[in-house]
Amino acid sequence: MNVDNSTGVISGTPGSIVVGTTATDLFYMLVGPRHINGRNFSVKVTAPEISATSISTGSTHTCALDNSSRKIKCWGAGHLLGKGRSSGSIGDASGEMGSNLAFVELGTGRTATAISSFSQHTCALLDNASVKCWGQGSNGKLGYGNTNNLGDASGEMGDNLPVVDLGTGRTATAISVGNLHSCAILDNTSLKCWGGGTYGQL
Repeated sequence: MNVDNSTGVISGTPGSIVVGTTATDLFYMLVGPRHINGRNFSVKVTAPEISATSISTGSTHTCALDNSSRKIKCWGAGHLLGKGRSSGSIGDASGEMGSNLAFVELGTGRTATAISSFSQHTCALLDNASVKCWGQGSNGKLGYGNTNNLGDASGEMGDNLPVVDLGTGRTATAISVGNLHSCAILDNTSLKCWGGGTYGQL
């Protein structure tokens, strides 16, 4: 944040540690008279809900990756969002977005570096180079060895959502999902894909 020396006006975007209401002693020096003014006041500053650097859309849902926190918010068809909802939508009524829209739970201490959504599922590349996927599990496109939907019931996300098995010692550097399949570029520059292979997409 900045203070205009001539007017004392505060401007700029606050950091996360200053969001809230705080009693603050502000001292600023005027350029002209060369004296210091001290004022005690309360200031309320608000951070942006999300500063998106990446956004990805499916047929009925959208996910965005927050620039600063590396957390994900998703909205649209409720059963695809990883919020434990089997029906309904989020974002189609007032009061559902902004700070009322919860972040997707990726696991204790985990954040995301990339997201990819398409049609009915989403995959996230995590900060430890692992991959987690949620949404509709048809054709095995979530990568968990079954066709179960994940994230549409309580207790399926966060630490309960396993990472996709990419192979012993293997991690991912990029992800991309299609309609019925998902792919990851691995740390050894090889490529692995899973899901529906009807058209040779694997």
